[in-house]
Amino acid sequence: GSFTEYLIPTANSYPEAITVGPDGNLWFAENIGRKIGKVTPFGSITEYPIPTVGYDARGITTGPDGNLWFTLHSSIGKVTASGTFMEYPIPSGGSPIKITLGPDGNLYVIGEYAGTLSLGDGHDHQSEGPSPFVASYDRDGAVRRVVAGAGATATGMRALAFHDGAVIVGGDAVGELRFAGATWAQPVMPGPFVAAIDLATGVPRWTNPMPSFTGKVLAIAAADDGAVLVGGFFAERLEPGPGLVLTGARRMLRSWLAALDGPTGTARWAMVIGEGNESEIRAIAALPEGGALVIGD
Repeated sequence: GSFTEYLIPTANSYPEAITVGPDGNLWFAENIGRKIGKVTPFGSITEYPIPTVGYDARGITTGPDGNLWFTLHSSIGKVTASGTFMEYPIPSGGSPIKITLGPDGNLYVIGEYAGTLSLGDGHDHQSEGPSPFVASYDRDGAVRRVVAGAGATATGMRALAFHDGAVIVGGDAVGELRFAGATWAQPVMPGPFVAAIDLATGVPRWTNPMPSFTGKVLAIAAADDGAVLVGGFFAERLEPGPGLVLTGARRMLRSWLAALDGPTGTARWAMVIGEGNESEIRAIAALPEGGALVIGD
């Protein structure tokens, strides 16, 4: 329970993501600071300004090539352990959010787009409004595969994890959304969704839209018992699965946690966390001995 804090040299830099680098240091992405930072085990911090002026760093992961890969507003990039940058622009329409290394050795990016999305996979994906996408990249920054949604009037793609040869993604949408082989409508306020996409083929395995008065998926983790743990926040009502309903106050955001069956996406159980206060789950870690550690506010 002992904590040590290290102040980032750039004030109000808004660090948004952190990962362990191949050099044994911790690397983090500064959203407002627009830098990639490195902190040694002894607490020494070095910051590397991103060459592209005005772009915010959102996600970061160690790549298959031993470099640190990160997402910007309209591109992905990588930086070496010595601070050399290279960027891979998205030709049209896309805004990547998170990036992580998959079990197949490829990089996976989730994000949003509107209008036309061109990532270099040989297809122009079309949507009337903001919609989610999942893209995989090889170690050279070349696009391998894209799964894009369409139709939502507004959407957010906020979490991803891997389970049994599939990438599990989650977010929220308002209006009609066509994504990963399913179509559903969420009127007025955002409602959560979770989808599983086969890593080898790019074919959707299942989709779980969760009707809600308002709600979002903010965190996903794969558990050893074959479950996919999902969490976020909701207000008033959330249906993680058939016959499974969570309720809360109309104007109070409440944390929720659910376990979905990995092969089917069916909800095994769901629960509200915390009583009497507004809260939301931001991160989940499945524990090897069973159970989970959740972080929120």
